[in-house]
Formats: sequence, C-alpha cells, structure tokens
Amino acid sequence: MEGRKCRLRPETRCDCGAHMVVKLDRERGVWFVASFVDDHNHAMARPDEVCFLWSHRRIGDGQRAEILAMEAAGIRKHIIMDNFISRYGSYDKCRLIRRDIYNLCCREKMKLIAKGDAETAVGIMRSRKEKDPEFFLSMCVTRKGD
Repeated sequence: MEGRKCRLRPETRCDCGAHMVVKLDRERGVWFVASFVDDHNHAMARPDEVCFLWSHRRIGDGQRAEILAMEAAGIRKHIIMDNFISRYGSYDKCRLIRRDIYNLCCREKMKLIAKGDAETAVGIMRSRKEKDPEFFLSMCVTRKGD
C-alpha cells in the first residue's frame, strides 16, 4: 500500500553456531547424532527462566478442559492461573503462563463466533431483502449445510 510505513524492528538474530544433526542409518534402522556443536555466542536462560520459554510451555488436555470449564463458569483468567500455580506449586511445574490461558480462551471464543457468524450474516441479508426489493441475495449451500 502506498504511503504505508513499517516501523524498524531491532535485529534479534545472533548467528549462534550451536547445532545438532541427527541422521538415520537405513541399513541398521538406527538414528545417530552425526554432528554436535555446543558453542553458544549468547547468554542461556537461567534455570528459573526456562519455564517461560515457549518450547517448555504446554497445556495438557486435562488442563485445557479445566481452564475452559472455569472460564465458562465465569472465573476470571488471572484467578484460573493463580489456581494452577497454587495447585502445582510453581510456573515450571504448571507448564503454562497467564498469556497461554488468555490465548486459549480467545481461540475457543473465536471458534464459537465463527460457527454462528455465517448464520447471522445470512439472517441480516434475508431481512434486508425483505425490506429492500432492489437488494439481491444469492447463496450456495453444501450438502452438510456448511
């Protein structure tokens, strides 16, 4: 788009050389480490910070069901998080942060809105067609009604 400006973002890549290459020996059917370099050129996360890394956070099926049930009951999201922390004892044992709960609830809400969204739009169009003879409406519905 013309006239649109993008803000400059800071460079966050550090070209760290640490890597591990894993290969499959097809004859023996065994995976092996072909190359391993542990030379990092950046500071590593401290043990008390590791639980906040994206790779270490997971919402289990049981936790997911419990979060959605609490949210449906009207319990606020920060209280849900406090409940999990008090039950598990710490963030690292809980394996999620408050933002994960907000994101999960938002995704579920969007799914609910998306299901009824098309029906709402069609209803508005049909009512407009009844009021305005000049309005044209044409739809195609699949077998399932999707």
